[in-house]
Amino acid sequence: MALGRIVISTVAGIILLTGGVALWARSVPVPAATYHAKRDLAGPGDYPSAGGLAVMRDVADPKAAMGDLDARIRATRRTVPLAGSVAEGHASYVTRSRIFGFPDVTNMWVEDGRLALSGHLVVGKSDMGVNADRLRGWLGERP
Repeated sequence: MALGRIVISTVAGIILLTGGVALWARSVPVPAATYHAKRDLAGPGDYPSAGGLAVMRDVADPKAAMGDLDARIRATRRTVPLAGSVAEGHASYVTRSRIFGFPDVTNMWVEDGRLALSGHLVVGKSDMGVNADRLRGWLGERP
């Protein structure tokens, strides 16, 4: 009987803790003043970082490519605009993870006639490659 109570109490505690983490993650603020920002990139290529990836690509028409990507990004589940626009040449988006709702931020901008994107986590130290996969998927570069 005592073992049953311990098991039930442990399971209840885990459920409450998991629910608390999910509620906290979904309420993490993502202020545009902090996250609507461009990264310094040296030119075309991939720039991995802790918790994300930035890429710069040579494209024939960066503004048109940005418009196409904007539509693809906005159609992504759990993704909402944060700040900026295609017309401004810099747009930011927040994508939240499916289960817990952890926020990731993506910035897209035109620089030196090239298209640049940066995706990174807001909470934690490692995104387990999620942002790199997301960016490459939007760019049609997934293997």
